[in-house]
Amino acid sequence: MIRDLDTSLRRMLVGEAVPASELATATISFAVPDKDWRGQGTGLDLDVYLYRVIDNRELRSNAHRPVYNVDGSVTSEIFPSRIECSYIISAWNKATPIPGQENELQEHRLLSQVFYVLWRNPTMPSKYLVGLLANAEIALPLVAGESEDMAAKPDFWSAIDSYVRPAITCRVTIALDLDLDVTGPMMTSESEARRGRERIRDRRHRARGARTVRADRQRVDPTRQRTAHIRDGRTGQLHCRPNRPRPAPLDGPCGGIQGG
Repeated sequence: MIRDLDTSLRRMLVGEAVPASELATATISFAVPDKDWRGQGTGLDLDVYLYRVIDNRELRSNAHRPVYNVDGSVTSEIFPSRIECSYIISAWNKATPIPGQENELQEHRLLSQVFYVLWRNPTMPSKYLVGLLANAEIALPLVAGESEDMAAKPDFWSAIDSYVRPAITCRVTIALDLDLDVTGPMMTSESEARRGRERIRDRRHRARGARTVRADRQRVDPTRQRTAHIRDGRTGQLHCRPNRPRPAPLDGPCGGIQGG
């Protein structure tokens, strides 16, 4: 996958370069810019050296996502790990100096063109991705020219036996699929779904029946004879006797019995 990233980065630098510019005609290399490499070639070279590969824990996720397949099964996918690849990009003019021309100016123009391409693309365009990166679902973030970078540290240049020179750091984050997905049948079958619908229907019927019983109990039947409970004062026993209907009121101005 890192090799695919190298090829994709080369394609992006060449594809986004202005035609006939230093970047369009320069030779791009991913070798260590040590003394042996600097002694090879006679033209303008752009070295893209990968010096660090680390795990990006800020973007790591242990969550799972279900993917429903056409055969009815479900795949539990784990989000891929995120790998951070850091490069040091430097320009080297190996041509024989020409009187009146400075090779360093050509190197600076090449670096400025690289900066222009990197800053114009906060993520790597999908048309330049190859290999495993071509099918990446997540865009590849690209950060260039950080304030604290390896290119500004003298220890790096002394390690490759070179003096400190201008360079650009570029950091690209890629996704690494660990292939830990699990596929299995769905937990809910058709019979379980049918039983669930039947249970819901039964609960609705029972609730409707309970409401009907309560309404019947609350409904007053005028023809129903009521009983009264009377306790015997001597024995303390309860006796039930029907309530006598109240007599209908007689006609009269006071609703009572009219005297003669």
